[in-house]
Amino acid sequence: MSNFNPKKPWAPNIILLTDEQYADPAIRRLISIILWCLIYQNHRLSRRTVPDWIADIFRDALGKAVRADGTAYKPHDIDDILNTGLDGDNPWLREVFSWALDCPEQHFYTGTLERIRLLHTTILLAGPIEWRKCIVRMEQPE
Repeated sequence: MSNFNPKKPWAPNIILLTDEQYADPAIRRLISIILWCLIYQNHRLSRRTVPDWIADIFRDALGKAVRADGTAYKPHDIDDILNTGLDGDNPWLREVFSWALDCPEQHFYTGTLERIRLLHTTILLAGPIEWRKCIVRMEQPE
């Protein structure tokens, strides 16, 4: 039995993972699978709308996120972290989604760590109501 009450606001206090934990391919794969479910089962999301979804979650979030070292985590410029200025189609998300099928390699490209931290934080702050949208769509018969 779940203690989740949809009438009560989701206000988590999140302690984020360390950089070393985010570098673990298994952790990145898990984040990728969750993100893939949220995007492909929730048809209002696409690679182009992910930055807006992230901004909305951070704008409306009642909870707080802190880094493993105890400092507050508030991304200053989501577009800069996601590099949307270069390509609004967010081709880097294609790579993140591929991790759901094939475990990512150990190395990181520039900016990947901060993107993964941002995606992970967004997923956690989004909360059960957002997660439930994904689960309900998966349970509906074709």
